[in-house]
Amino acid sequence: MKQEIVAEFTKEIVKTVARRFVLRVLGPSYFVALALAVAGFVYLVCNRVNEWTTGAIGVSLGLGILFPVVLWWKIERSGLGRLRRMSSPHVKFVFDDRGVTADSELGAATIGWKSIENIWEFPEAWLLMVGKQQYVTLPISALTDELKEMIKTGVNKDKKTSKPQPLNSAGISKS
Repeated sequence: MKQEIVAEFTKEIVKTVARRFVLRVLGPSYFVALALAVAGFVYLVCNRVNEWTTGAIGVSLGLGILFPVVLWWKIERSGLGRLRRMSSPHVKFVFDDRGVTADSELGAATIGWKSIENIWEFPEAWLLMVGKQQYVTLPISALTDELKEMIKTGVNKDKKTSKPQPLNSAGISKS
């Protein structure tokens, strides 16, 4: 079965997807740890702990705050740059038994179903993950229920479901 759609990309979609990607990659635990580190640093500063460790914690904290901002900025700027280079912000997607083909004035690429590791579903778009930090964005407004099911089936078609490995008394896999 073959389905074709034309998806329109907007600045809002690019910005939202970049933000959601960074938040999901880092996860809530990153931000909880960051908040705890801020609290610890504020405690040290308020209690006038003038040791080199306070400075080291402050520098680490600064880098910890800077990292998600830079990652988000890089991803957003990259997406907006591609969007600006297009005279028409439309991408034609073709879904068939082999995989997904994306075609725009910037070029075309075909990604086999086996190359898509999983799908990240957000309210604004689906991300077809083809690597740790590589994905294809599908705006949700272009996806029908039938196409969503076709994508899920194609992505999961050749995936092996692994059985949980038995654990020893220490909680380590026996294999």
